[in-house]
Formats: sequence, C-alpha cells, structure tokens
Amino acid sequence: MKKIMIFLLITVLSVTGILVGCTANDDPPVTEEENMFDEKADNEQILEEFRTLVAEADFPKSVVDYADEIVIDLDTETASVMIFELSQYLSEFFNYDTKMWDNMERLNVYYDYSEGIDEEKIKETDVKEFYYDLIDSGYKLVAMEGMLNPIVDYRWMAKYNEYISEDISDYFELCAIESDQLSAKDAALVISWDELGDRVLAAEKFLSEHSGSVAKGEVLYRYTRYLWMYMLGLNNTPTVEWETNKVKEEVLDSYNKFIEEHNDTISAEAVGNYIKLLSEIQFIIPYDNEEKYLDFDRSIDELIDNAKNSL
Repeated sequence: MKKIMIFLLITVLSVTGILVGCTANDDPPVTEEENMFDEKADNEQILEEFRTLVAEADFPKSVVDYADEIVIDLDTETASVMIFELSQYLSEFFNYDTKMWDNMERLNVYYDYSEGIDEEKIKETDVKEFYYDLIDSGYKLVAMEGMLNPIVDYRWMAKYNEYISEDISDYFELCAIESDQLSAKDAALVISWDELGDRVLAAEKFLSEHSGSVAKGEVLYRYTRYLWMYMLGLNNTPTVEWETNKVKEEVLDSYNKFIEEHNDTISAEAVGNYIKLLSEIQFIIPYDNEEKYLDFDRSIDELIDNAKNSL
C-alpha cells in the first residue's frame, strides 16, 4: 500500500510538472517590437507626469528634482524633450509667478555689485532657503536696472548632456554663451560688435545643423534678436552717432569684417544687403523723419525675414 501511495504521488507530481511546463512553453515569446512599444508607453507616461508636475509646482526645485531622478531611465528622445521643456519652464517661471519677485526684492538687499551675494550674511531663514533653491534649480543671478534677476544658467544644464540628443546639447551650449555673458543690459550692448556678430553666426550654425530640432523656434528667436541688434543697436548703444544719425565707422568696420570672413553664410548676405540699403541713404538712418524711418524699418524686417526663411 505504501509503495502504491508513493507511486501515485510521483505520478501526480510528474503530471503537474508536465502541465506547468506545457503552459509556460505555450506562451508566445515577447517580441522586441512589443518591448519597444511598452518602453515607449512608459516614457510617454513619465513625460505626461513631468508636464503635470510643471503645471502644478509652486517652485522649480521640485520639478528639477523629479527630472534629475527620472532622466537616467528614459530613452534619449524622451529625455531630450523633457530636459528641453525643463529649460523653457525655468526660463519662463518668473514671468508668471509675480509673488516670487517679493522674495527677489528681499534677496536684493544682500547683493553687492562687486562681490555678488554672500549667503552667510543672509539673516532670514526663508530668504536663505529661497536663495539656495534658486541655485539648486539651475538659476544664476544678474543685476539689471538696479534689481537682481534670475536667469537660467545653461552651463548648469550641461549636466544632462549624457542623456540628451546632440541638438539639445548644442542648444544649451548656444544659450550658455549668453548666460555666461549677457549681450545687453539696461538697454545697452555690453559686448563688442564683433562678438555680437559671432552670436549671429552661432545661431545660424545651429539652425543649419539641426533644422528639425525641437529647439528651432527658440534659436530662431535668438537669431532674430541678435541680427536686429547687430543692424540697429540698442537705445543706449545705437549704431549711429548721436548728433548726425550717421552709422559709426566702428560698426561699418565690423560689418565689412563679418562679410569678408563669413561670406558663405546667410547672415553675411543679409548684412551685405543691409550695407547696400545704408549706402542708398548715405549711411544716415532717418530717425528724425517718422515716415522715412518706418520705410527703413520695414526694409530691415524684410532683410531679417528673408534670412530666417533661408535657414
């Protein structure tokens, strides 16, 4: 009887093992295409969670912390979109959250124009925390018109380079040129005309190399701004002599050098056409004649639009 029971037990175990084995072997294998589909769905869900957090966050620090944690698990395409959107969010945050400017005013008290901010001197705990959160969120502080302004530190954004595509990495490098040294402050140019021309070229280079980039619109904006400043200057740094409205020799020298050294670029063609336009009016910009100036301004807009449309 004992032998019979042992035999039956062995038989049951064997049959169970066969059944389990058959069930496992009968399941169709997961294909590479299905794996890719699941991964893409996961990435899209994470991107949506990120966007929800952006919409609901009170301050960028929580958004940055989330991006830092999750970016290592994303594919390059999704990571690139997320980090680019993070940079836009950081850039625009203080435009819409006006209550944060109250904290900026309190922080401004501790700013020294020669030394910056010594955080050890900040007395209020909440102001000090606000300052640390700013820096940890990728901002740097610059003084403009007597007030501290937070701008995105694009050198800081480079910490994501290993996870993102080349075009977004190049976009951050282009923006870092500006965040390292602003081109203008207080309605005045703070770099040379030649340096401004270099920024025009850097933007053109990006657009020619990454025409399909998600960052194209942002770079076109920068390109337009740089080229416009190069042609007309700013209120406190005009391209003309104050008394005569005649274009300064140093500006014309920069234009001619720009064309000579970069004559195979779209921007050089635009600057060349601008010189022709100036020559037709004896290099005197008609600021004192509204009708003539409006015609002149429209011509500049057309030159810049033609350049943009060629990129």
